[in-house]
Amino acid sequence: MISQCSSCEKVCVYFQQVIIGLSKEEFLDWNLSFFAIPFEERAYIFPDQQLRVIVDTPYPDLQLTFNKAQYNQLKDGIQQALNMMSIQELVAF
Repeated sequence: MISQCSSCEKVCVYFQQVIIGLSKEEFLDWNLSFFAIPFEERAYIFPDQQLRVIVDTPYPDLQLTFNKAQYNQLKDGIQQALNMMSIQELVAF
């Protein structure tokens, strides 16, 4: 789930046990880095023998890992959030 505060525009990304709070600008930048490279080109086999990607965050000491299903779920959620942000900007004018 992704939500945005209507007054401060802070974006919160909720995924399983993790909540990441981002400014609107950080979220937009994070989105660009998230979609830059396909799952298959950035995936590694982890010690549990699962193929996962490592996703950086705006916080240097916090990286997230996702298997392909989780990655696609989060990618879809980010795209939906971006679409809603675009719609809200259009309606605001």
